[in-house]
Formats: sequence, structure tokens, C-alpha cells
Amino acid sequence: MKKIFSILLIAVMMISTLSVDIYAENPNKPSKPGQSTEPSTTPAVEEVILQSDPSLVAEQGEEKYINFSLPSGNDEITDIIASTDSPNNCYVIKTASGNGKITVKIKITNAAEQGTYKVTVKGKSGNKNVYGECNVRVNVNKRDTLGKDEEINLISRSTTELNPGEEASIYFETERPFFGLSFYGLRATSDSPNNCYITNTYGGRGDVELRVRIPQSAEAGTYKVSVAGKARIDGETVKVYGEAYVRVNGGSQNKAQLKINRVDVLPEANIVPGSYVALGYEIENISDVLAKNIDLNISLPAEAGLSVRGGTTTQKVKAIEPGKKTYVYYEMNVGKTAKFGSYEIKTSLSYESEFNKEAIKEETSAFINIGGDASQNSQLIIQDLKFPAATLGVNKTFDVSFKIRNQGQSVAKSIRASAKSDDPSGVVSRTVSDILVRDLAPGEEETVSYKFFTTKGGSTKNYPINIKIEYLDDFTDSKEPKTVEQIVGVFLNNPENIGDGKDAKKSTPKLIIDRYEFTPKLPLAGNEFEMNLSFYNTNAKKAVKNIKIDLTSQDTTDNNSNTSGSSVFTPVDSSNTFYIGRIAPNGKVEKTIKMFVVPDATAKTYTITANFEYEDDENNEYKSSENIGVPVYQESKLDIDPINYQTNAFVGDNIPITANFYNTGKVTLYNFKVTLTSDNATINNGTYYIGNFNSGGQDIYEGSIMPNEPGEIKAQLKFSYEDSTGEVKEQVEDINITVDEAPPMDPDLGPDGMPMPDGNMAVDVPWYKNPLFYIPTALVLLGAIAFVIFKKIKNKNKEKDLKIDED
Repeated sequence: MKKIFSILLIAVMMISTLSVDIYAENPNKPSKPGQSTEPSTTPAVEEVILQSDPSLVAEQGEEKYINFSLPSGNDEITDIIASTDSPNNCYVIKTASGNGKITVKIKITNAAEQGTYKVTVKGKSGNKNVYGECNVRVNVNKRDTLGKDEEINLISRSTTELNPGEEASIYFETERPFFGLSFYGLRATSDSPNNCYITNTYGGRGDVELRVRIPQSAEAGTYKVSVAGKARIDGETVKVYGEAYVRVNGGSQNKAQLKINRVDVLPEANIVPGSYVALGYEIENISDVLAKNIDLNISLPAEAGLSVRGGTTTQKVKAIEPGKKTYVYYEMNVGKTAKFGSYEIKTSLSYESEFNKEAIKEETSAFINIGGDASQNSQLIIQDLKFPAATLGVNKTFDVSFKIRNQGQSVAKSIRASAKSDDPSGVVSRTVSDILVRDLAPGEEETVSYKFFTTKGGSTKNYPINIKIEYLDDFTDSKEPKTVEQIVGVFLNNPENIGDGKDAKKSTPKLIIDRYEFTPKLPLAGNEFEMNLSFYNTNAKKAVKNIKIDLTSQDTTDNNSNTSGSSVFTPVDSSNTFYIGRIAPNGKVEKTIKMFVVPDATAKTYTITANFEYEDDENNEYKSSENIGVPVYQESKLDIDPINYQTNAFVGDNIPITANFYNTGKVTLYNFKVTLTSDNATINNGTYYIGNFNSGGQDIYEGSIMPNEPGEIKAQLKFSYEDSTGEVKEQVEDINITVDEAPPMDPDLGPDGMPMPDGNMAVDVPWYKNPLFYIPTALVLLGAIAFVIFKKIKNKNKEKDLKIDED
């Protein structure tokens, strides 16, 4: 009897030990060789509960978006993992994050059963863990039932497209939904395992998932994967079968194809000797294969006198992804000895495919027209001179205008035109005397004009006006400008002053503004500026006194402006009215007034009116007014969202770099360009040229960085443009990425870290073969057998004792 109990006890202990070793998890037992068994001492990490959308309601086949957000703040959320508690009914397609939010896109399967399913999302925000949940209610309006002896066809909704080295899941669904559908005994195969092999098969309730992987050595083509097995529906067992196709792009037999979409020549016209020109190429990868080791080379004709800034005629691009574009450009100087003519710039483009090192070459041409001759300098002349030929009376305003024309063969630069009266007692200027004129290319012309005023205190005589043009060009040996001068005369007839010093009749004093200037020269909207005014008494005999000057400005013209109906300019720390005691005959008094420009003033020239009230020495009262032109410009404003990129990566990873940016100013930004640079990484789509970036516009830059070695990547994303005044401005954003060596891959493990199945097949184990079923069952049977044996032995002993008693 003791032997029997010993045998049973040993059997029970062996089975229990086997069960515990296989299925019981010991927290102190190492999961891998060499792993420590000591309890963790990691401090607890704070967890933040994400706020989510209310519970969603969906139907079979629908796709839905669920938003999760931090309770406060817009901190970046990383390491995002999203999942559902029933992938056969509701599974996650993709996730996105930004500004403290996570958006999860889910899909309800076509065979989903009615019920409520939980969507869970996890991640990190700084040193905190974040967690969120949302319930999805699936409504099913109608379900079909399976007919007798019916077989089920599994279908995949689309062809899966992958590149070598990639993997993905292929989902199979039934053509129509069924109640209580579950799959088992599944077997998956590929018609070309060398190009597309199956890593795992999942069968459950509602749909089937195949996990496929494309080897790096795969050839381009379309391959078939099949799945066969059984399904159980309401107790009925039927066969199931399905096929799907995987298209491999960029395989070793495919070749990349690059195309030069356009060639930009800037400027398009007026390229003259001594200037410069930019040549830009937009290159697009129109194939589905990665193009790499790209060289763009240009050949410059010697007679054009062109030279590339930086010295190299070859631009190198590491790679261009399928469907992506990049922009490369050259900046070239045009030699002073260049001749008139059209010159061909030959272009050679060479590159390789990702899995094919055979060199591919493309050739094209661009043309540059040079419109100058270095044998001639610039030469400005004055044409169409207009001024009053008739006699003028006193207190008359008149114009002097003329055209400036470049008769030479090179660009005239730094042009300054002036028209000044030699005798301000009779003729004074009512506008700024010096005018800056834009650069004039050969054959170009510009019209300038001035306003003058005849004073009542002037004598009857001819008053000369001196016109002077100063300019430079690339052939000027010294810094002294070239000059062109001309004198015109206007005749003033003043009956009150015939020129002998005796007034013919009573003289009236005249008060004018003969000069004004601003500090800064271009007042900025929303800022203060100083206005210096010179008040001139034009009368040579009489003084003026008790002078009251009132400044008024026009209202804002934009009805949508915040300051609509108010003045563009307001005085600072003073009134718009001020007082001057006395100005002597032919005397001048200067005043400086500080003004403020309203922030939303449109960039243009506004008018300030000065209204005069004054008296002469005989207490006669006079009134007059003068206009002052004030040019206002708006400050350019560029807002850039935080750059979106991952801060940690492995060697060989392609790290996307994206940035949203906005023109929040009130003026257009010209020649707008975004440039991504790095000294120790490969840049894709490094230059994004927009041109004119309008006020209120928004855009996004998309590029990528590929680290070549471990360490720290320091890159810069530079935004450059010209504002309304022509000033070049830049904003630079720094990018810092920590790069580690890529971890070695275990050939025995699949993409999910699980062992690879043999024969590219995976079968769901039936419930009656599961160890979790038969081990407890064996224990129960052994216990029952032991109990029966014990009872029989006990009864037998009892009968024996009774027999002994009877004897």
C-alpha cells in the first residue's frame, strides 16, 4: 500500500512541476540566461490620464478617428502604442501626434460582431507616462446565416505594395458577415518564398491576418499568398480559402528614373556683364525605385564668361525617394568681358538604382541670354525735360520732370537724382530734393519729377534750377560717381518786388515747409519715429509771429482695420498743435516731433497736413497749409511651428523632418526658401523654394535626414526671404538627433520578436490538445484513481478485521 501511495505522489509532483515550469510565471526567475533575478528598484513613474472623445458609434467596414489629449499643455507625446481589445472586430490602422494630442485611426472589420470594444493608447510626455481609453460601439443591422454544406471564400480588399526589407499585414474577410464566426487550423503559403515569405498567421473571430515580409534581395514583381483552413459557425464546421497579391516595388530588376521637370534662370531678363545669374533644377523621381549617388554636372561655354560661385560645376545628391522631388541650383558670376548672345548650358545627370549599380545617364540643356557688351560702360542721359517756359507769378506751384535713360551697355547702379533751386528767396522746393532711382539696365529709363513754389518775397528775375544725376557701374575705377548735370531757368514776375529793393505795393509774408526728414527714414507700422520739419519765412522784408501749427493726418483706409476711422499718426508725449513765437525775414526754424504709426497701417505713403495760422509785424492774420508725405512700411513676420522629428534613431534610419510655417505679417515675403543642412548626415529634399509667400499664407516643409554613423547629428533648418524693403532676412531652427548603432537582427526571430514558424505555416492548436487542458485533467484523473484504490484497500482491510473478530 505504501508503494502505491508513493508512486501516485511522485506522479502528481512530476506533473505539477511540469505545469509550473511551463506556464507559471515566477517574478524572480530570469527570462533569459544571465538576466538578474533581483527585484527592480526603478522609481515609480508618474502617469497622466489622457482626455478622449466620447464613446463612438460605428458600423461594419467603417473607419473612425479618436482624439486623445493631455489635460493641460501642448507637450510632445512620444513612444505611442495604440491597440484594441478585439482586433478581429476593431483594429488600429495608424496613429499621429502633435501639440499635446494623439489621433488614432481605427477600422471596423466587415465581419465585426455587435458589441462595445475598447481602444487603448499609451505613450510618454517628458518623464511621465500617458494613458487613455475610449469605447467604440459597433452596431450590426443584419447578419446572414450559413447554408448547409456552404464553403466560405476569404477576400482581401486590395493589393499590398511593399519595398525590399519591408513587412506588412494582409487581412482577409468573409464576403458577408456571419454570427459566431471563428477560424482554426489555418495554413498559409506563398508562391515565391524567396521574394515574399509569410512570418505568421493569425486566425480568430471575424477575420484572418497574414504577416508577410519582403527580403532585401527580392526581385520586383507581383506574388500570390494563399490561406486555407477551417471555420466554425454556430457549431457548423466549413472549409475556408483565400488568395491575395503582394506587389514588390524597387526590386533588383527595377531601375530608378529621374526627370528634370524644369530649369529656372533667375533673373529671367537683364543679365548683363558684371552681374550674376542663378540656375536652378527641379529633379523628380518618377519611378517606384530609390535613386542614389546622383550627380548633376553643367558645362559652361568659355565665351560666356560664366563662373560658378564655389568653383564646382557638379552638385551631388545622396538619394531621392520614389515620387519625391529635390531642387539644386548654381550661383554664377557673369564676367565683365562677356559678349552679347545666347549661350547653351549643357547638363548631365547620372545616378544609380537602389539594387542595381548600373549607371544611368540623362542629358539636357538650358539657355542663358546675356544682353551686354563689356566694351562700353553705362551712360545716363536726361531726356524729355519739362519745366515752365512761360512767366510765373508769385505763390505758384510748378513741376520739373525728366527721363533718365541708360544709353550704355552695362547696368547703372546707385543712381541719385537731384533738382535744387539756386536762390530759395524766389523759388523753393516742395518735395524732397534727392531721389534714389532703381538700377537701370541697358536701354531702360525712369521718370522723376519735382514740385517747386514761387515765393511772394522773390524779386522779378530768372531763377536757375540745377539738375544733377550721379551713378556708378561695374567699370567705375574709383568710388567717385559719374555725373550728368543740366540747368533750367524759370522766370518770376513779382509786381510787388521789381528787383530794385523797393516794394511796389504791400508785401504779404509766406510761411512754408522747405525741408523735412524722418528718423528712421522708413517709419515702421506699430513703432515711433521722429519727424524733423524746417519752417521757412519766404519774405525778405517782413517777419512772421504768433505762429500756430496744427498737424492732421488721413484716416486709415481699410474698413476691416482695428483702427478704422482713426488717424494713421498720433503725436507722442505732445499735442498735434505747437507754437513758434517769431521767424525773421528769410529765416528758418526747425522743429522735431515724435509720432507713432498705428500697427495695422497699410504699407504706402501717407499725407500729414500742416495748417498754419500766423501774423505779420502789423498784426495782419494769415492762414496756409503744407502737405508732408510719410512712407510707411510693415514689418515682415514669419511664424514657425516646432519642428517635428524624432530625437533618437539608428544608423540607416530615414528620419522625416517636417515644419509648418505661416506668413503672419501684412506684407508678401519675396524669394522665400527653406534649406535643410547637416555636416554629418545625408539630406533628402534639402531645398524647398516657394518664391512669393503671400500675407496670411501657410505651407509645410517636408524633408528627411539619414544618419551615416553613430553620434550626434546637428542640423539646421533655415528660412530665408526678402521683406518689402528688399532686406534679406533669415530664421534658423536647430535640429539635434542622437544616433546609435542599429541592433543586430536574430535570423531565428520574426519582426515581432517571436520565433519564426517552420515551413512558413502557423496552425491554431485545438482546445483538446492544449496543455492547459490536459495537464489539469490528468491531475484530476490521477486523484480519482488514488481515491478509488484507497477506498478499496480500506474496505478490504475492514473486511479482514471483521473476519478476525468472527473467528
